[in-house]
Amino acid sequence: MNEQAKNPRIIIDASYIRGMSRDGAPLRTMREQGGRIVLIDTLTYELFSSTDDSRKWSESKVKLAEHRDYIEVWKHVSEMWRFELTKKCPCGDPLDDKTTECLKKMLANDPQWKPSDSKKIIDQAKRNREDYRIIETFKDLTDIELFTEKEKEKIRGKQICDKEVVQFFYDFVNDPSRICSIINVNDVDETWAIWHLSKSFLVMYCYSQYRGRNIHEASTENLMNTKHDLDYLISLAFADAIASKDKKEMSDFRQWMFGDTKPLIDSYCPREIARVMDSLKGDSSDRLSQDRGDKDQETLSQVDFMQLSLEDRRQILAQQAEQLKNYYKRTKDERTEWQAGDFIDVH
Repeated sequence: MNEQAKNPRIIIDASYIRGMSRDGAPLRTMREQGGRIVLIDTLTYELFSSTDDSRKWSESKVKLAEHRDYIEVWKHVSEMWRFELTKKCPCGDPLDDKTTECLKKMLANDPQWKPSDSKKIIDQAKRNREDYRIIETFKDLTDIELFTEKEKEKIRGKQICDKEVVQFFYDFVNDPSRICSIINVNDVDETWAIWHLSKSFLVMYCYSQYRGRNIHEASTENLMNTKHDLDYLISLAFADAIASKDKKEMSDFRQWMFGDTKPLIDSYCPREIARVMDSLKGDSSDRLSQDRGDKDQETLSQVDFMQLSLEDRRQILAQQAEQLKNYYKRTKDERTEWQAGDFIDVH
């Protein structure tokens, strides 16, 4: 269990913030459940540098302002792995105390207010965010044959959501020897940001191979957008979950890098958010048992049942099936006795 389990750290991306209500209610649910709201450098840049539409920044500030004391701003992943390459040790916790305090002060002010050194802040964020060396590394991957013909056969003609494909990509991306071969650095592990940067390279390789697209033919803008998605996921290695309403690729990449260990919050429903938060804190079984697991069709109406997510419905049905199986297992001897007795009596 993560050290932060009692206070799970939830990365929020721009799509989630922009889609939520003005009162920031989903963030309130997270913090009431003990959560810490994480904004990574990429997000603050996306919100803060929208000079073409200052309204986006103002609206985002309103949504975040009430929750400012529960917000953490993290260093950009590029700062972390540069530190690691220079110092030859893990960067450690990505929390940026100085930037966090700066943002809190900013959120406490008028929504239209911006600091006098805003251009400097934006320029620094842009340098962190738009690292074109990463794009060149993405392109270089197309010249490497990492899949064997046998491995290619495992994914050929299958849907990207097929369990076999997801499991294959997860195993491929998380192979320690392959990770180390990509970064070409010894004595590193999952506590290093550069370890997860390497995993993001392998994700890009898997994606390009599955899609059959040559990265060299992709536009720099599209590759940069993909890099931004992966920046969130590299940071996710140090968080507990991510809240996003972004495109499906983000969810696919997350599964390849982390499997089910880093949940996705893609709903604004308080109940759904609370369910994920409970699972992070390790007491999901208690809430599931209390709120859903023990409910049968007498206590959970058909309307309520159909309003649940597909995953929730599956969990309820699975739990009910398990309860029935256990019941019939416990009463097997008793049923055999009276059923056999009736047969003998008749004959």
